[in-house]
Amino acid sequence: MPGSESGSERFTAELNALFSQKAVPVFWLGIVFFLFFSVLDFLVHRDLFPLFLTYRLAFAGVLFLCLGLLHFRSFQHHALLLMTIALVGASFTISVMITRIGGFTSGYYIGIVLVVSFVFSVLPLTVSQVIGLGIAIYLVYFVTLKSVGFPREVGEVIYAVSNTAVYFSILIAATVKSYDDMKIRRSIWSGREKVRRMRDELAIYTGDLEDLVEHRLDQIEELEFRYSELYENIQDMVVVVSEKGDILLFNKRFSTVFSLPENSPEQFNLFDFFTPEQRKEITDQLLVQFSHHRPIHGIEVRMCAAEGKVWTVEMSGNWIDFDTSTPCCQLVLRNITHRKEMELQMLESTRLVDSSRRTAILGLAKLAEYRDQDTGAHLERIREYTRVLTRELAGKPGLQHLITPSFLEDITLSSVLHDIGKVGIPDDILLKPGKLNEKEFEVMKMHCVYGRDALAEAQRDAGNVSFLSMGQEIAHCHHEKWDGTGYPTGLAGLDIPLSARIVALADVYDALTSKRCYKEAFSHEQARKIILENEGSHFDPQVIAAFLKQEQNIKRIRMEILLQ
Repeated sequence: MPGSESGSERFTAELNALFSQKAVPVFWLGIVFFLFFSVLDFLVHRDLFPLFLTYRLAFAGVLFLCLGLLHFRSFQHHALLLMTIALVGASFTISVMITRIGGFTSGYYIGIVLVVSFVFSVLPLTVSQVIGLGIAIYLVYFVTLKSVGFPREVGEVIYAVSNTAVYFSILIAATVKSYDDMKIRRSIWSGREKVRRMRDELAIYTGDLEDLVEHRLDQIEELEFRYSELYENIQDMVVVVSEKGDILLFNKRFSTVFSLPENSPEQFNLFDFFTPEQRKEITDQLLVQFSHHRPIHGIEVRMCAAEGKVWTVEMSGNWIDFDTSTPCCQLVLRNITHRKEMELQMLESTRLVDSSRRTAILGLAKLAEYRDQDTGAHLERIREYTRVLTRELAGKPGLQHLITPSFLEDITLSSVLHDIGKVGIPDDILLKPGKLNEKEFEVMKMHCVYGRDALAEAQRDAGNVSFLSMGQEIAHCHHEKWDGTGYPTGLAGLDIPLSARIVALADVYDALTSKRCYKEAFSHEQARKIILENEGSHFDPQVIAAFLKQEQNIKRIRMEILLQ
């Protein structure tokens, strides 16, 4: 499959880059230690010291050459070849020295063992590479000694067999370690790839929502521009009234809108044009303003115009001297009917976007849930349990300032994202019907980190969105325990975010009362008993108190969702 080939190529490229990086310090350490052991030559085989020093300097030169080539980008792709040359060269150099000091009985053989042990433990090698290099190194050693006549005696044969057994024992251990390391590297890489794909999907969902909002805003801006032109070309209504609202004077526009005769304004009172449902409230408000001769600013009122029409107008005005004796108020009435209609449209658009956002978030959370067919309506139950517990806690001392209406909305929305990091966990671990072993459990723990990182990336792309920030807290910390024995970071007590403490209890209660492939569903009473046994160890005592207070509501929610 092309997709899998592309993923395999990316993994191989990442492995080669890591190999190239680690090869540099290996070459440097090889140069230092190979030359350093010339001290041993001087102390043990002083007569051969000049010759052995020559060998060591020659080999150090080879390592310097390999190190220099690694600084060129074109040779970084051939780091394995350069390392092979270096390892074979090391084996050959040590073997040549061994031929001078006793063959298979020489203790210098340990130098080859040290080289193999160090290099194979540091470099990211595959099993085939470890086996291939290990056999090549040994063959260089054996063939070199054999070519000069070793072993020559029965005792040397015993040493040769013993050295071979020790060497291949170390090679087998290095092979097993390489297999385990490569398996872990591939598992971690696979998890990162899944998180990257999930981040891309989150960006797509967020982008769709942003496009919808931008489209709605463009429509509203277009309407505002169209109606602003209309307002600029239509003269506002102007009316002068007394302290009691009697009309003293009005302009032609006011006369046309309300079908009034232009020559007899005194017959009418401004308050009579207000709609019945607002008349008393607005009249009382204006009379207070009029009695103190206060300016009128931006009062909105619905008025009955001609032909049964109802206009929403914005009323502003100031006091003037109308006939040098009677103080009166000159009011400007601006028709804002269309603007109010647009505001209603904007509110409707906001509700639509909010509903779409909630649907998208629940859909994203189900990406993790759908991989486990036993989870059922897990997310819906978690959301409702969380809402009930949070409302109960809102009235507790010390929590009123934390649990605001926006906190309640955010935790309800983001609680469903608590296990979103499970999309980065391999199926053989996530769906395993039995108990996880230690290595599998370590991989499973990573879903807390994967979820936090994915939501952090989404927040960076979407801006400062409060529910994504809380979602990171919940995804990362919902497996922490009150006594500090949880994971991934071992937080304890109030160091655990409140949102995570609430969702932790909701999650455990739902897990206990739900059927899984490895267990039957517990009754509410059994789950209640287990939760109370873990008060102060797993769960926050305050959250347990809220659970007990809302116990009947939680049972009702569980049954209602089961029946849906």
